[in-house]
Amino acid sequence: MAAAAAAFALPAFADDITLDTALQARSLHDGPADMTVYYQPAAEAGFVEVTATYAPRDGSRDPGRLVLRLRNGDGVSFALPGIQDVTYSFARAADTVTVRATPALKTASVE
Repeated sequence: MAAAAAAFALPAFADDITLDTALQARSLHDGPADMTVYYQPAAEAGFVEVTATYAPRDGSRDPGRLVLRLRNGDGVSFALPGIQDVTYSFARAADTVTVRATPALKTASVE
């Protein structure tokens, strides 16, 4: 059992934010990147537009920006260019958007 547990290496962090007011930004500061996120109503009815600006904490890349349109009940998870070992998740429930940074699962060889 210990060998199986040792086969997975996870960085020690997890961070999440909840946005419940349009145009009110919040920030994630755990893990290898800093990210600031806000949402606003989208031009298309039923959607919100989520904007996130991120930068690696080590300064190795220029800041990046992403924009997502989410409907109620939508969720998506992905990695960001230049930010290793982290999965970012964005989810919407009614007027609330949740953003979470979690360690990406990595396997290590056990010999």
